[in-house]
Amino acid sequence: MSIPPQVVEALSTLERSRNGPVIAYVVHEFSDTDIYFLYECLRSMKGARELNMVLYTNGGEIDVTRRIALLLYEFCDELNIMVPDNSVSSGTLLCLAAHKLTLGPMARLGPIDPHISASGASANMPKKISTEEIRAFREMASTWFSICPTESENETFRALSQWFFPATLGAFYRADMNVRSIAAELLAHQRLDWTEDERQRVIDHLVTGYHSHSHAITRRDAQQLGLNIHFPTREEENAMWECTHIIREHYTNPRDAEEQVLGTIVSGHGYHAERVYGSTSLAATEGSIPKIYWRSATPDGTR
Repeated sequence: MSIPPQVVEALSTLERSRNGPVIAYVVHEFSDTDIYFLYECLRSMKGARELNMVLYTNGGEIDVTRRIALLLYEFCDELNIMVPDNSVSSGTLLCLAAHKLTLGPMARLGPIDPHISASGASANMPKKISTEEIRAFREMASTWFSICPTESENETFRALSQWFFPATLGAFYRADMNVRSIAAELLAHQRLDWTEDERQRVIDHLVTGYHSHSHAITRRDAQQLGLNIHFPTREEENAMWECTHIIREHYTNPRDAEEQVLGTIVSGHGYHAERVYGSTSLAATEGSIPKIYWRSATPDGTR
């Protein structure tokens, strides 16, 4: 396992430009196992006033996102997250933790409305549903069918209870409260100058202000929201893009037919870890079973 030379060069460029350490964290989705390897990466580095992280992700678990942010705070006074491409869903939630958010021209953030598995739902419904889809049911009844909200509230709740196990509806509510609480905690680090009401305005918009969870929030959109957005220099932009897209080639071009890289953590000082989807061989007549595991190499080459 080795770091592609183009990635090493890109990280070195960013470290010179930022005058501080840089980590690339490129994963399909955040996982709780990521935290241990992020910790190994961070503790193998010297403490820094400013830590720079190049981030690419499609999201992941909300509570894991909070743990990642709090871990990063332990190793720096100022966190700068650099996004050349996707950092959507929980990735956007992590971006709220950045004291400074550097977004390239292709950077894409997204809404943070949580999705949970809808246990007890009908077999023909999606496996995961957004809390906003539940909330929109009442508005849809009023807008599309002119059903008076005051007359339909009990009927709406009864209809939802028939489609979902009641405890699942409670889980949707708790997930909504959880993401708002975490967003408020993290955004307070980025916008110390804002009042609680000002932070809540942005959080409300990120949770309920878009009609699709796939809505692309550009860097100009993020600026208009009031987030602490910075634009990279041309040299930084090229390095950010090169870094993430060379790493992502591992996703689309697996080096081994029996494994696929799902995520990578790499630092400018030589730490490298990969989350891998592979398989474990059983007896000759029993085939193999799939598994997901991490492997890593420290700056001195040990594993």
